[in-house]
Amino acid sequence: MHIRAFLAAEVAADIGAQAKQVIAQLSDGTRDVKWVDPTSLHLTFKFFGETDPRDIYRISKTVQTVIASFDPFMINVQGVGAFPDLRRPRTIWAGIATGADELVQLQSALDKALLAEGFPCERRRFHPHVTLGRLRDGRGAGQLVDGLNAVRESVFGAMQLHELVLFSSELQRSGPIYTPLATIPLGRDAPES
Repeated sequence: MHIRAFLAAEVAADIGAQAKQVIAQLSDGTRDVKWVDPTSLHLTFKFFGETDPRDIYRISKTVQTVIASFDPFMINVQGVGAFPDLRRPRTIWAGIATGADELVQLQSALDKALLAEGFPCERRRFHPHVTLGRLRDGRGAGQLVDGLNAVRESVFGAMQLHELVLFSSELQRSGPIYTPLATIPLGRDAPES
């Protein structure tokens, strides 16, 4: 049986609390969005999809080797946007103001090392963000656009990125259940896992 796996950084609880307020403001009157549980927010670096459980150790060791050369750094979660854009929102996200360049460098190094291990690169260019919700269909887009414009400048807070987590994701009717498979610290002085 395969594991639906992804690599991410967990978002600090105080940032999740701010996200909860923004989601409450945006969801007022907009029922066509599937919002992410604010206690489960994360910044995804790589989605592996259905993965053979025997590959989990190899993925973890590759990630550990790569991120050992990256010291922990601060990121600032700020601003609200949407993919593909604010006029046609499909995915609503919180942006990264400080630390975005470091996140791009980290993701690029991970993608390159994991490609060498046989895991394909991401198809889309990496845009560091924290997903807040996804529009189920286009019916509520007009109302959502007004709400997005009202919260565009939201400040969620800062946190130190000091570890990545390899998660499994089990899809349920109530929403996905994320289970940590491996926690991998950044930095040369990180203990062996």
